[in-house]
Amino acid sequence: MKHSALVVLFCSLSAFAHTGKSNPVRMAIPGVKGDLEFDVGPTTPEIRVRTDGQEEQLRAFGRQDGLEVTAFLQQVTFPASAERCRDEWWPDTKKGPFQRDNLQETVVKDGIARVEFIVPEFQGVKVQQKNIHAYVGDGDLCAEIHLSKVAFMPQDQKLFEDLLASVKLLPNALPSASHPQNPVQPQDHDGSFYFGEGSKFYLQENYSEAANSYGKALDLEKQKRTLSKDYFPGAGGQS
Repeated sequence: MKHSALVVLFCSLSAFAHTGKSNPVRMAIPGVKGDLEFDVGPTTPEIRVRTDGQEEQLRAFGRQDGLEVTAFLQQVTFPASAERCRDEWWPDTKKGPFQRDNLQETVVKDGIARVEFIVPEFQGVKVQQKNIHAYVGDGDLCAEIHLSKVAFMPQDQKLFEDLLASVKLLPNALPSASHPQNPVQPQDHDGSFYFGEGSKFYLQENYSEAANSYGKALDLEKQKRTLSKDYFPGAGGQS
């Protein structure tokens, strides 16, 4: 599965309010039967189609609870199932050169094949990032939803489970003609947002962007601390 290093065409931006708890979204590949539906929660998702027209991609960042969401819906050439989609896609994702603690690769729950792990640190900086790669498949469609959160605590698991409980892959649904064309408004972010963004780029092996985001987080932490001192011990003075 070729998620990274792809030139993609932004086909739509779904503008939803950042307030409120429920925010259902629908992903569908133009001209292809079937769609993926789930609730991204209180954030503004961006949806785009890969230039070859065979995959739709979503990213939803900026939730105040720190949960980051990316999703991919792709038309495939093999008989799709949750386990088959995981077996086809996870090996390439697994090649990333970072430590994974508590790795679970064979869990199937509620029809979703899951891979779960914790990334404890990045270049000596504690991140404690929980990750779940959730795979569903049916017919000729595979979908992956990647959820992550830095500074993960056990009570945060409910954020992951609530979102995954909303996932539906409907292989016979007819796609709509288009998505609403609405611009996403810029917003101010604190250090925790850029720290999470940096961890996301690191997991995608985009190290230059990861370093850039971590630098923004450090600059903001020097002005106003939003993260534990364990993350940037030299930033922000007294905690």
